[in-house]
Amino acid sequence: MTAEIKIALAKFNSLKYDSKLFTNEAIELIKVAYEKGAELISFLSYFYPKPLVCGSHIFDSIIKTIKKYPIHVILHVSENDYNFLCIIESSGKIILKRKDCYIKQNYDLKTVVYLKFKQTDFIEVGYLCGVEHVNPLMTYNSALQHEKLHFGSWPIINDNGNKDLVDFISRTYSVQTQSFFISNSANLSAKNDQNFNIKVFAPDGSIVTKHCYDEEGITFYKLNMDEIINQKALIDIVGHSSKPTVTFQSIIDYNSL
Repeated sequence: MTAEIKIALAKFNSLKYDSKLFTNEAIELIKVAYEKGAELISFLSYFYPKPLVCGSHIFDSIIKTIKKYPIHVILHVSENDYNFLCIIESSGKIILKRKDCYIKQNYDLKTVVYLKFKQTDFIEVGYLCGVEHVNPLMTYNSALQHEKLHFGSWPIINDNGNKDLVDFISRTYSVQTQSFFISNSANLSAKNDQNFNIKVFAPDGSIVTKHCYDEEGITFYKLNMDEIINQKALIDIVGHSSKPTVTFQSIIDYNSL
């Protein structure tokens, strides 16, 4: 049996809506993704234009929708205290909730979780934000946890920003970790128009998706997990390509202190 999974990527212009309207859109997209056979749906980074608090009425409505239409959901939103990202499994349970990492900030390096898919059983799903992708220790930490699906969020880039750099970093990360990299960012023009830059990179660095800068809505992709095995035969930085004599990493779980 082919280890294939179907994912959905949602994208909407956050400049046009408020939190209530976006919640209605999110609920509808979760329903559509589930009915079309997707096992996971990921929302564009900063999907919500205003602060969203875990445990609030708005957030709970999303959880209830997930329980009604069992599908894994990935959100990256703005909470009152700081930006946070979370992975919610199909039962409605939040299994990963963490903030973006910055200098002098203590955080749990557990950035990869296990999600159960129909044909692949449990697979590893990871999530990093922005400049975390150029931190070699963060990359190595994710590789050690053998992630197979990686979701990377990037801040909104203006016309002067280098979206090609985002693509380059995403492609490099997918090759280094032998994972599917789902990269999502938005481009903001001088006219305050928001366009999308969402791509999926295969474990060998090739692009699975086509360019979709200005399309709102939802798109579906089927990913073959066997491609990861083929790539690991060539590169595996924590396996046969590792250098244990020069590499050591100590991971501190601050939640256990």
